[in-house]
Amino acid sequence: MAQRKENTRLIQLRYDSGREDKGNLLTTKADEAAAQYDLASAKRELSLAKLKLSQLLDSSVDKVEEDFMVLEPSAVDFDQLLKTSPDYLSAQQTLELKEINQKAGLSGFLPTVSLSGSYRKSGSDWGSATTTGKSWSFNVSYPLFTGGSNIADKIIADLELDSAKQDFAKGVKDLRYSLEENYNNYVDAVESLSVANTSLAAASSRAKITQAKYLNGLTTYDEWYRLNNAYIQGQKSLLSYEKNALLAEALWHKTYGGYVK
Repeated sequence: MAQRKENTRLIQLRYDSGREDKGNLLTTKADEAAAQYDLASAKRELSLAKLKLSQLLDSSVDKVEEDFMVLEPSAVDFDQLLKTSPDYLSAQQTLELKEINQKAGLSGFLPTVSLSGSYRKSGSDWGSATTTGKSWSFNVSYPLFTGGSNIADKIIADLELDSAKQDFAKGVKDLRYSLEENYNNYVDAVESLSVANTSLAAASSRAKITQAKYLNGLTTYDEWYRLNNAYIQGQKSLLSYEKNALLAEALWHKTYGGYVK
């Protein structure tokens, strides 16, 4: 926005002095108006983002305009991260629950065993008692007439366990793939941001050189406008690359359940 205002001021001065035509002045003013709209639209989006964040946190968020720095990706052990990720642990707990249910189904086929005993002593008093008695009982019971419910429960539990094992194996493969995919996307985004920074530096240098030539009558308005516009577009592109890099970084951390700022 500041650059567009400066451009309008420059072309207005040249127009007032008779060194620039009205069409070029109006083009420059139109660019400034477009920049004002973009800025106003961005502020509205920021306001909505604050509202959404406040709702998610259940707390008022007054400021989010702090500088964010994309961290450089570090070397990782995908297999180690896999086993500590929330999705893996959740899937593992689901499988363990199915294994417990399947083992519980086996109890319908197992006998019930009980052991009991008693000791009896009688007489006028405990010390002079002459009659004693001991008894033990060992009981074994087996569910013979269950109407087939134990068999049905066992079959269902076995099928559920088999399905859970297949789901777990597939889920682990998918998560392992997602880990590497999101990490690669994160690396790509950071490298793209670096390239965008380099390109912007080049565009800035060319724009400055061309402006100096334009002010000294060594180049045309069209050439100045083209290179100046390329520099401004480069600034906008850099913001997009920064946004993409931050989102890729956040998704990577979310995948393995780590790093919360």
